[in-house]
Amino acid sequence: MDEFLSPAEQHFVVSRRQFMPIHPRVFRANTIPGIDLYALKATGSSPELYHAAGEELSESFHDQLHSNGVSGIYIDAGDMEKYVQYLEGILNSIVIDEDIGLDERAAILYDTAQLFMGLLVKNPQLADASRRVKNIVEKTLHFLHTAPMSFAHLLKAASRQYQIHTHSVNVFIYSMTLAQRAGLGNHAEVCQVGMGTLLHDIGKSKLTPGIVGANRPLTDSEWQEMHQHPAWGCELIQKWNDIGKIALDVVRHHHEKLNGTGYPDELKDNDISFYARIAVIADIYDALTTEHAYQNAVNSLPALRLMKSEFNEQLDDDLYESFASLIVTSSN
Repeated sequence: MDEFLSPAEQHFVVSRRQFMPIHPRVFRANTIPGIDLYALKATGSSPELYHAAGEELSESFHDQLHSNGVSGIYIDAGDMEKYVQYLEGILNSIVIDEDIGLDERAAILYDTAQLFMGLLVKNPQLADASRRVKNIVEKTLHFLHTAPMSFAHLLKAASRQYQIHTHSVNVFIYSMTLAQRAGLGNHAEVCQVGMGTLLHDIGKSKLTPGIVGANRPLTDSEWQEMHQHPAWGCELIQKWNDIGKIALDVVRHHHEKLNGTGYPDELKDNDISFYARIAVIADIYDALTTEHAYQNAVNSLPALRLMKSEFNEQLDDDLYESFASLIVTSSN
């Protein structure tokens, strides 16, 4: 299935309807996607209805794509929420399916997480959000535990363009992997770190439009508002089911620094938990290595050197060294 378009390659707008390309392999035999599927059959054409929403997918669905000359599968952008719900429901079968290559499994897992987070950032009151976050965390943890070089495959799938939802997923992946590498073996604690890091910037959903993604330096008043997002994030999720103290700690304290220069509580040294220290490192690294409207991305090794030289007093030395080793090993 390598010849199929990936979700980042080509979009169509037909009669003001936007069609988005998706991974054909996400669709599982004997399931009902619940959304119309559109096929692209010839270069320069537009997607045409291929499979109606209420119909079950046959065992031969993928083989027929080839025989019918389909070069890509699309959905109407208006069906995105239903599509994400379908992805979440079949995610486990994708993660464990050895007939699908590791790169493609990683890409589908990453896309599911970032699409879900995109919906959640737009609407933090999304139905059943806590269970859905936990589901993504559990499936990602399973992939990291069972698939060879899984972290490297997820890095390959990760977006390098800064957006709140993709940044959230990147920080989540870095943090989950670093937590395990640093010796955090308790499954429940690792899951809480995962939930906290996946949700660490959910408070930015309350920022004044235009602050996130501004192509200019923020004003003093905008920085004051920005400094509120960790506390706002805690307020949004503190009553959710499955959100424990560790996750709330990560959300509130992912900008605290060991030398006391962080926010919102200006914590120092041992007042900053092991879990929050992990998130701080992951957050800074991803901020450096993704493209912003006001800042070009830095490559991985220069970013690690910059963290060591410029942020040394702010970061946990042992965790930094573990993280640097993780990045270097996975990049080779």
